[in-house]
Amino acid sequence: MQKAIQQRYPLMVTDLSKSELKMLIYVLNLQFVVRHTCDNTGRVLERCDEPVHNEIKRLPSDLRKSLILGILPKSIIRTAVMCPTHQALNPYIIGDILCLVKKEVTVHLDIIHWYSNNLDQSHRNLVRALQSIQGMWSLVPPDNRPPPIAPAAYQPNECEACILGRVVREPMHLQNLRVTLISRTRTKAKHRAPKLLAFVDQAINQYGDHALDLWHASGQAAFDFKLARKAAIKAYRVRPERIHKREDFSDHLRRHPKNKGKSIRIAKSSKIPENGGESSGYSNSPHTDNTESIVVYMDSDMNEQQAMHHDAKGREKGKEKARARHGEIIGERDTITDEIIATYEAYGSRDWAPRSNTNLPDGVPQVHPLSVPKATYSTASGSYYPEDYRTTQATYIPPRDNVDWNKVIHQESPLDTLTEEIETMQLGSGTYGGTAENLAVDYRAMLDLVGHREGYESDSDFSLASWEDAPVSEVGPADTTWSLVCQ
Repeated sequence: MQKAIQQRYPLMVTDLSKSELKMLIYVLNLQFVVRHTCDNTGRVLERCDEPVHNEIKRLPSDLRKSLILGILPKSIIRTAVMCPTHQALNPYIIGDILCLVKKEVTVHLDIIHWYSNNLDQSHRNLVRALQSIQGMWSLVPPDNRPPPIAPAAYQPNECEACILGRVVREPMHLQNLRVTLISRTRTKAKHRAPKLLAFVDQAINQYGDHALDLWHASGQAAFDFKLARKAAIKAYRVRPERIHKREDFSDHLRRHPKNKGKSIRIAKSSKIPENGGESSGYSNSPHTDNTESIVVYMDSDMNEQQAMHHDAKGREKGKEKARARHGEIIGERDTITDEIIATYEAYGSRDWAPRSNTNLPDGVPQVHPLSVPKATYSTASGSYYPEDYRTTQATYIPPRDNVDWNKVIHQESPLDTLTEEIETMQLGSGTYGGTAENLAVDYRAMLDLVGHREGYESDSDFSLASWEDAPVSEVGPADTTWSLVCQ
């Protein structure tokens, strides 16, 4: 679908002619002051600059926004983020140009940035100047990349056309971009120029007489920068493990197109054994113990044979080292455990003396830490007794108030005694001659007399036996109250 649309409507920068590029760069180079206004809901909106908007209307239809393609989803064709002033431009062309600029200052500089410690100061400054362009569209570098040094000011409205306009209006940005583009161009007969080079050349052409100086300076710098790029790529291919161990931006280096399937390289060996019996075509990396290799067997009577084999000796050595290391770890653990047990046993012993000479007041006992006695009994016990402690034989201990119901039932009731005392009084013979107070005193004395006579002070009188001499009753059915009454 994209190719069918591309035949009628330009979608990439390579679809534009030189005249169309010139008109597009002219519109992007126009400066305007950003103004804001508020709508009815109070939201702050950017106002459209009328002079620039009128110039965009004069552009051909291929450089302006298509209303028909506006209904297509962004998943099919990427569209650029545009401000109200530039929203009438072709969003596909603007998005494609800015995407090429982003790749030029990020992906295509990864290897030479890794090699920057071996570069000249001028080349190092060039790399930093190119990376500073990232600040126009990103505050935080993506893919764990290192932040650029002295980044350019961030574009507040995030308009991609405004970002391209800032690049076009800065001659040094154009010169640096042309240097890195030419340094990536192959010098062989069949080569293809980078897609962004036509846009950069046309942007430099607008500076008139100053454009010759920019072209000459960028061409000379690109020649030296190409040599530095070749040296960086050569070092990158020879020592890829050095890059993969980096922690700053190793993720995107692993995903680099030139690094697919080359994370582990096998160096070619040209050494041949003196015995002539065996010769290896490729040698494995010295960093791996368990590896594979190709062995060629030479025999005068047999043809050459090749076989893949694993280095069994290397595996056995690795296993022996692992077993030895495991034994050392177990030994260290046992030693530490024995030390802890010995320390705790020393603290818990009875002859343990405190290390500190603290002067305590009289009468205050010293507290020994971890003085919990060590259990030496076969069965668990809730109390602690010395080993020579004499224990008595188990005996029956009766309850405190064990009432003898036979004695209680068959004895004379206190009410009967009280009745007899009342009958002896003169109440039955007539009126009592004394006063009411005398009657109350006599009644109280009568009650005290009955209580002392019967000895009804405690239930201990009805106990079967004393505490110490109580016999152990035989096991059997217990007597109930009704059985005693029936007797």
